[in-house]
Amino acid sequence: KSVTSLGTLLDPLADQFLVLSLIWYFWFVGNPLFNPGSLFSISIPFFLTGREIWMFCIRSRSKTDIPAIFLGKWKIAAEYSCVSFALFGWPLIQYGPEILKLTVALSGFSFLIYWCMREEAANENNRA
Repeated sequence: KSVTSLGTLLDPLADQFLVLSLIWYFWFVGNPLFNPGSLFSISIPFFLTGREIWMFCIRSRSKTDIPAIFLGKWKIAAEYSCVSFALFGWPLIQYGPEILKLTVALSGFSFLIYWCMREEAANENNRA
């Protein structure tokens, strides 16, 4: 198994291109997953996309590799679940909006953890 810095940077980005393109599509066509008309639902694609842009910037500017954390893994699993429910019209679609809210919460918390990890790495680089 080989792990490269480029792979560590691009793998999460590829996952997000797949998921975010579908989230934007479902938001645009007014899928019930987003409870059309809700201000919270309107902001979800913008928030998730903004988070991923910031994460890409953090990872690309970091002098050390920032590994994935468990909250990030749970976040992408929740995103895949939401997209799957909406895409395949599974009977569990009624739980989609709650899972989408969980996704937003996990996204915010994991971003804060990644930000702290970046700050720690920057402080260690400054000491060295």
